[in-house]
Amino acid sequence: MTRTKRLPARVAVALLVLGGLGACTATSPASRAPVWSGPAAEIPKSERGGHFGPSPALQFLVDPYPAAEGPSWLGADVGTSIAVDDDRYLWIFGDTLLGRVKSACPGDQIYCDRAVTHGDEAIGMVRNTVGVTERAGDGSFRRIVKYWPTREGDPHDAFASGVDGQFLWPLAGVRAGAPVLIAANRHTPESGLAPVGNVIVRIANPDDEPADWRLTRHELPHFRSFDGAEPSLVWTMAMALVGRHVYVFGELGSAFDARTVLARLDLEDVSRPEWSPTPEYLMRDANGDLHWSRAFDVSRLHVLRGLPGTSETTVFHDPALGWYSYQLPPLGFDIHLYTAPDLEGPWRDSGIVYRLPPPWSTEENPSCDEGAFTCKEYVAYAVKAHPELGPHGSRVLTYNVNLASGSLRGAELAAERVPGFYVPQMVVGPNGAPRSPGRVPARRPDE
Repeated sequence: MTRTKRLPARVAVALLVLGGLGACTATSPASRAPVWSGPAAEIPKSERGGHFGPSPALQFLVDPYPAAEGPSWLGADVGTSIAVDDDRYLWIFGDTLLGRVKSACPGDQIYCDRAVTHGDEAIGMVRNTVGVTERAGDGSFRRIVKYWPTREGDPHDAFASGVDGQFLWPLAGVRAGAPVLIAANRHTPESGLAPVGNVIVRIANPDDEPADWRLTRHELPHFRSFDGAEPSLVWTMAMALVGRHVYVFGELGSAFDARTVLARLDLEDVSRPEWSPTPEYLMRDANGDLHWSRAFDVSRLHVLRGLPGTSETTVFHDPALGWYSYQLPPLGFDIHLYTAPDLEGPWRDSGIVYRLPPPWSTEENPSCDEGAFTCKEYVAYAVKAHPELGPHGSRVLTYNVNLASGSLRGAELAAERVPGFYVPQMVVGPNGAPRSPGRVPARRPDE
């Protein structure tokens, strides 16, 4: 759910108590995961051309299904995929609803009758879960099998915070040589949407099953909270491996004022058992020239021109597009493509590739008053690209939808009432920038 301080969408989930990390077990064996029997994923046809559209075949990969035993995974946010190798991908999820769901459904419904486990927050929701998918012999991916820890039969977070009274929201990740690195925000029930720190969770043996992972936590320096006098600084919006460095994208400021800044970690360092993050930061010197430095100075951080800050996204490179990232503006329902020839910018808004459909973009909150920040029933956020899933010549995105305001109980009821609510939504489109009328003129760097 959304991480931006000014957006109230995640009020519902800030009420949850956290749990510790037990022995990690799967909700169901991979061999029991349902198999898609419909048509293969393909690029949707659109009268507008160059735009994305839903794909039932790809949506099937992430949708809920009944667990062989215990509670079922009903939905979650984040939805970042991380390549372990070409044929195996990890998925990380944030706050996760648990309960029961049916797969014997009328018509073409993949799942129905979601029911969140009520009455005990410790078993109806956990702060984070993970998933694993592998490529089948025909080149397609198997359905994502979700995992979370259990302790005395009760579900708990896949990534424990290691600090009493805190929990982790994992947002981004990358394989960095032998380990996988996952960037996460630290939170407390009292802090709500506002993180209280940044941490990298290192999975030393990501090729093994999650039950056998060896996890360590490493604090990222120069985090700045939302409640200080200076602009906030959060280092968890995206990660990318380029050459001998892991690039870590940060958000300076929040909401409509957020900007993107950049740090990097040495690839050789992260595999050392005694590793402690000592990032280099992309800075501008007194002459305006760019350089990397471990000497931190927030006033000299290079802002990536043209790329808005966001609480979470993905950044990838493509031979045809160069560097690219997809984002939803705060309170918006149009997914924009941002591109750049170089990682450090300048970036440009290359157009709208997808307009979120009803009910997400149209439903109004019936209890909304004139003083409300937004009168929409839903808020959308966390657009992530998944290059591994795209059919030839295409690209696949996910986005998340939550209530714009309300309680945890309200979110649970929405999950039970509205198909697709709080499940990452898959869309597929062509591998390129949109054609007119979707294109948005690029802004000048000083605008």
